[in-house]
Amino acid sequence: MEDYSNVFLPLPDIYNLGGSEVFEALERDSGKEKNLIVIPSFIADSLTSWGGEDALNSLKELEDKRKKIGEGFVCYSVGEGLDVVYVEVDSGGLEKKLKEKNFVDPTGKSKVLTSDSKEHLRYLSRGHVVEPPKFLMVDKNVVYKGIISGKEKLQAKLFENGRKVPLNVAEDILGVELYHNQFVRFRVNDGFEFAQVVGDLVRNKDGSRIIDVKNPVLKLSSDKDYGNFGDANWTYRIGNQYRKDFFGIAPKDFEQYLAVQKGILNFDSSVVFVGGCQGSGKTLVSYTAAVDLILKYEDDERKKRCCSRDLFFNQIVLLKPNNAMGGKDRGLGFLPGDHWLKVKPHLGPFIDSHEESRLDDIPFLEMILDPRRSNDFGPKRQEKLKANGAYLPPNKAAIHITDSSYLRGRSFKNTLILVDEAQNFTPYEMKTTIERLGENSKIIIMGDTVQFDNPRCSKDINGLTSAINHYLKAPYSFLMYLPNNYRNQASLDSLSWKVCSDSK
Repeated sequence: MEDYSNVFLPLPDIYNLGGSEVFEALERDSGKEKNLIVIPSFIADSLTSWGGEDALNSLKELEDKRKKIGEGFVCYSVGEGLDVVYVEVDSGGLEKKLKEKNFVDPTGKSKVLTSDSKEHLRYLSRGHVVEPPKFLMVDKNVVYKGIISGKEKLQAKLFENGRKVPLNVAEDILGVELYHNQFVRFRVNDGFEFAQVVGDLVRNKDGSRIIDVKNPVLKLSSDKDYGNFGDANWTYRIGNQYRKDFFGIAPKDFEQYLAVQKGILNFDSSVVFVGGCQGSGKTLVSYTAAVDLILKYEDDERKKRCCSRDLFFNQIVLLKPNNAMGGKDRGLGFLPGDHWLKVKPHLGPFIDSHEESRLDDIPFLEMILDPRRSNDFGPKRQEKLKANGAYLPPNKAAIHITDSSYLRGRSFKNTLILVDEAQNFTPYEMKTTIERLGENSKIIIMGDTVQFDNPRCSKDINGLTSAINHYLKAPYSFLMYLPNNYRNQASLDSLSWKVCSDSK
């Protein structure tokens, strides 16, 4: 240990959360001494998740950088600043020493890394130095960066310069870095007005990738930017087509409107984040807008939408973690019935959104049936089902349901992916999900950093905030947080409920 700067013992949860990237995060980036990661065999045996298996596989690929350094010890040179030692131990080896109450590394260099509160207390009580995985932690407030507060000085500058200023000027006044598609909110009388960071998108030669943004400015929006006409507060626009709602679901606040119009309906944004508190409508507005984008319209209507293709996307893929509130002790266990009855409980938010809208003329089950043949959910779909004057996709099921456990190796083309409750995915699971995004596809990621059902996730470490933190600066991403709870007032008042009462 004296040959190393730091010695780390990551517990299984670290690899589950971060995969092989744990090695990169723990590599010493300066100085002559390396860092060391120790992987005892009893920890390696516990790595059965995507992240854990990828970490072990990455070591397996380092055959030319592996050397045996003693009986039961194999060292891998992962990088210039990191060695990883695998230790084969029995009941009388390292495992026993780690479990001894008073075992402490005499060099004082070793640290146990874990985000698991139970393991943190256990190893701390045995005299170990225990740290959280700071390299995996993200400030939960990143979900609110889609809209930030402006200053009067910047507001005045916008009016002085024809309602827009160069991005660097806005950044200097606000003292923060701004990103493409981000909004700045200014108070005006009893309401607000908004400015958006926009610019000229630069694509690669074949137009498949957005590689830069030229001439970025902060532009103050006007009423016409919101599609206002008649008595409509906000009107959605797709090409030359104007819509007050999608299947009866109109925006209840400006944040809902922005999430749909500037995010979901913006085809330059392939990664869209819709965060929100409980009852804010994130699933409802996202689902109904998504369904509209997979419908087959008649020629005259399609021309209004400025779309030469029959559909914007060929199908929707629904993805949601299957964690039960309260953990496995609250789960239903083995669910009886066919495939549909088994997955139905996990699709509740989508089914509720479907039935609340004017899509209810088409049963949700029909959306997941195939028009050509029977599938896992039932017989062939009914002929020529219509919603709002448009047909469901003619050649495949409108909605495809998959489980995150079976995403490996898949690629979704011409697909709109809806991820709900993203805070219950680990960062590595969310990364692997976004990696499935293929040509002409889009992913809408929804979640709330307050409601956690996955014991591996927390407000500091979860797939939602980790993904936002990574993609926030990308010119093809969009972030919006929905702040208003539209459920019963009892639901809203529950936020102030202290379970431990101070009454005697």
